[in-house]
Amino acid sequence: MRWLSIPTNTAWVLACSGLAAFVAGWQLGWVELFVFAAACLVALVIAVPFVLWRSNVVLERSISPDRVMVGERALAELRATNAGSRTSAALVVSEQVDGVATPIEIPSLRSGQATEFLYGLPTGRRGVYEIGPATISRGDPLGLLRRPVSETSVEQLWVHPRWAAVAPLRAGFAKDLEGPTFDTSPAGDVAFHTIREYQPGDDVRHVHWMSSARVGQLMVRHYVDNRRPQVSVIVDGELAHRDRDRFELAIEIAASIAMSALYRDMPIACRIGGESVAGFTATKTAEQLLDALASVDATGPATAVSLRASIEQSIQTQAASSVGVVVTSGVSSLDLVALTEPLRRRGHVIVVNLLRGDDAVALPYARTLNVANLAGFVAAWDQLG
Repeated sequence: MRWLSIPTNTAWVLACSGLAAFVAGWQLGWVELFVFAAACLVALVIAVPFVLWRSNVVLERSISPDRVMVGERALAELRATNAGSRTSAALVVSEQVDGVATPIEIPSLRSGQATEFLYGLPTGRRGVYEIGPATISRGDPLGLLRRPVSETSVEQLWVHPRWAAVAPLRAGFAKDLEGPTFDTSPAGDVAFHTIREYQPGDDVRHVHWMSSARVGQLMVRHYVDNRRPQVSVIVDGELAHRDRDRFELAIEIAASIAMSALYRDMPIACRIGGESVAGFTATKTAEQLLDALASVDATGPATAVSLRASIEQSIQTQAASSVGVVVTSGVSSLDLVALTEPLRRRGHVIVVNLLRGDDAVALPYARTLNVANLAGFVAAWDQLG
């Protein structure tokens, strides 16, 4: 049992003193030393039942809401209920909030009585925070033994990056009017995609009579609109090591582009360093995308991937991309030309340079947005349409 492994410093001093007294008494023949050693042993034995008792106080925690944007308010409620038949003793609960212990004092409760405690949760920076467990430390009056017992599970608080809606890119950013089509492409009358079963409301002019005769039911040609650009967002992961604040801004910009595309049912891919958080064929909901962005670890292995490698990975995995958006900071124009050359050969290039001062960049073949904050990015992006 775990309680055997948690004696306090006082217990160690008492045990060592008792052992020393026993050895000295054995050598010297002093009865008083044997009495002292026995007293130390009795004190340790008596302390054991105090750490074995189980409190009748039941703890329950709820987080509301469990998903917020950076800076929004999130609260946790810890509810303590006395489920026993007797009045409970006052307790001190240690609640873990992102690894930091927060003491919460629970007063004495009558049988069946409950009390609630509300406290704010950290939402100042993007991330996934672990809340809990709430532990009750049980011990003896002399402070010899301590037994922390977890009374609640560990829950997660998702702090999503800030994002703002941006205007869609115009059709001129499309790669090819006869380019690839997907099941997720919006219905339209531009490119033939497949033959499917007739559904009420379909244009009878699209009926495919040969297929209908072969399968014995009405079949129609399904056309989709592939004129809309397919955007791949690539965030420079190494930025997390050069400038953490600029890295967080880069994720906010990526979230703005990706979320705006999702709400318009437009294809979007997003890569943060070496980690893919969204792809053209792996469709995600808005919540799933924001969760993925929130869980990107700025100190993880994905941010150790170079911008060049990130671009190469994006080209390999998202070959249908017609627009490559590179979000970086602190990279010279000359270096950006070399880094984005592979993207230029496959489609349009947009470089979002996060200003740290007077370090604006310009590329001869790419749209370049030199911005200092999220509002500046939205204004500059909307002018691209």
